[in-house]
Amino acid sequence: LRGTTGTGEAVASLTIHKHADLLAQWIFVSLGVAVALARFSMPLAAKLLAVAGAAGLGVLLLLLTWGLRRGTYSPVLRGLARWKFLATRLERFQRPAADLDGRIRDFYRLHRGRFAAATGWCFLGWCGGLLETYLVLRLLLPGSGWAAAFAVEALAMALNNMLLFIP
Repeated sequence: LRGTTGTGEAVASLTIHKHADLLAQWIFVSLGVAVALARFSMPLAAKLLAVAGAAGLGVLLLLLTWGLRRGTYSPVLRGLARWKFLATRLERFQRPAADLDGRIRDFYRLHRGRFAAATGWCFLGWCGGLLETYLVLRLLLPGSGWAAAFAVEALAMALNNMLLFIP
């Protein structure tokens, strides 16, 4: 994006996109876990893990939303600048970080419809994975349907989110 827009605009758009993508993923996982719980018999441990995965993703979403409303980049830079050996190196980034936080807050204040549209497009992207899972399941198990594909895709996503920090 360097050639088409400035660094601030590029970082702001990527940050907002990741927020919309995480919201869409949480909606997708929550719906899929609900389908899995309603349509399929699963051991209690699997049910609890599925709900925990969706809830964990929801907590991450809430933290990201809180951080973006509060300001994300400036507080991080200020925290890092407390270390003396980083303070002088990071000083030149303080103003751009504050501008970036302001740009992100302004987007959310002025363009809620665009954020909702971005979330919708991201949701459709997650549904692309659902289509892929459906096709593979139909090849492996011809009697399987959309509910099975949705459950498999959502439960796999929930598990991935739970194991996010395991190398």
